[in-house]
Amino acid sequence: PCAKDHFRPLGINYWLPDHQSNQNLTGEPAPIAGVSHAIAWRRHFGRTLRRSEFYRSFLGANLPDDNQADAVGFTGSFEEIIEAPPISIPENLKTKLAVLVIDMAKLGDTRLTYIRGNADKYQLFSTGQNVALKRMLAAVAENAVENDDMILTDPKIKNTPDGVSIKGTASRKGRILRLETLMLGGDEIMAVFPAWCVEAVMKSISSVLSESVFELDDNRFKIGAGLVICHYKTPIRLAKNLAVDLCNSAKLGAEKSKFDNGVQYHVAGHLEFPETNLPDFRRRVIYDDMTERNQEAANALTLDIETIAASFEMIREFKGESGDAEYGIPRTVIIDAVRQARSENALFDDKSTLGTVCSLSGKFNKLNFEENVFSPLKVFCEKCATGRYKRPDSTLFEAQDIFSDFLRGEHRFPLAALFHTVWLWSIVRQNQISQNGLVNSVPTDAIATGDRLQ
Repeated sequence: PCAKDHFRPLGINYWLPDHQSNQNLTGEPAPIAGVSHAIAWRRHFGRTLRRSEFYRSFLGANLPDDNQADAVGFTGSFEEIIEAPPISIPENLKTKLAVLVIDMAKLGDTRLTYIRGNADKYQLFSTGQNVALKRMLAAVAENAVENDDMILTDPKIKNTPDGVSIKGTASRKGRILRLETLMLGGDEIMAVFPAWCVEAVMKSISSVLSESVFELDDNRFKIGAGLVICHYKTPIRLAKNLAVDLCNSAKLGAEKSKFDNGVQYHVAGHLEFPETNLPDFRRRVIYDDMTERNQEAANALTLDIETIAASFEMIREFKGESGDAEYGIPRTVIIDAVRQARSENALFDDKSTLGTVCSLSGKFNKLNFEENVFSPLKVFCEKCATGRYKRPDSTLFEAQDIFSDFLRGEHRFPLAALFHTVWLWSIVRQNQISQNGLVNSVPTDAIATGDRLQ
């Protein structure tokens, strides 16, 4: 019988078409002893067709054909996703994965509004929902193929559970895509990729949300996303459950904050995994027992996916260029501001509390700065200005300019924007190559696991 299932009849020396020198150019399994015909074909499909056909045919992604020089193979484990990271990746990211869950928001309401009693529109709605979901994932895959940080170019030799070496096979081509889709169905996506590519992946998703595939007459599909940054050995069930909770919170936060597509995240290592539900964890670690402010916190911790690039750029400017200590604002200064805001229960205050600090044109009103800016933000802006900290263009940070940065980022909760800066500090990467061509290291300044902002 077959050596694998011990039931099917043994084939006449079957083996996989992509193994070593025994390739069968017709595409049919070439011989190897001990495996049934059915098992050989299942292996062939799983290793050579399942993933490439999924992205190209099912999603419609524009990926290189398997016979092209720049074709990509696919990872066989979470460990391989973060294997041999690029030299520019900070040490604290080299073993981290990003687990992303996306779920369509207010789908029932959107469906009712679109169909309006017309039964013929049910199929159109279902088709449109599937097309929009596939387009997001296809965009991620297409951009990943063009991003060197998402490609593993020299995979280690590994053995599959059946003891067969899988390095350098025809299906892998020596270039491995650091992306694994764990779920695509209904209105949900779950994907895993390196933590150092969070910004690239989120920008890929953001770039397609305005496309016509997200429109149905006067309606638009909206999404919520939960993102967990964790060690690659973290049990996937734990990461997935937290990402789902973050996604649900982001959908509610986006609705209350009046934008369509929201994302929330958790950086494990800075904070431990919640041992209870997400609201209880946030009350304990972030804002004590302010139960009545739970919804405000959910709103403030939700980033708008469509403007997330601006949030990343603000953090990048605060960090300075190339991780050079000469530029940017020290992370400790930002942490101090967050701690003060937390102690004064101002961390999740809405921008409207700033009163007349902003003129109608959205510019900083210097005359009202001293009078109207609530204390933690005022102290932060002044400390940055008096610290003589430089922007990447060598100009000095000014209090007024820093405040304008918050407005430019369109974040309703300016002190919460500082909170995001603290936790996403190591995720938002710089241009690592300096003028002399050397690769600079990025200071991580990581907060110990379980630290409270107090």
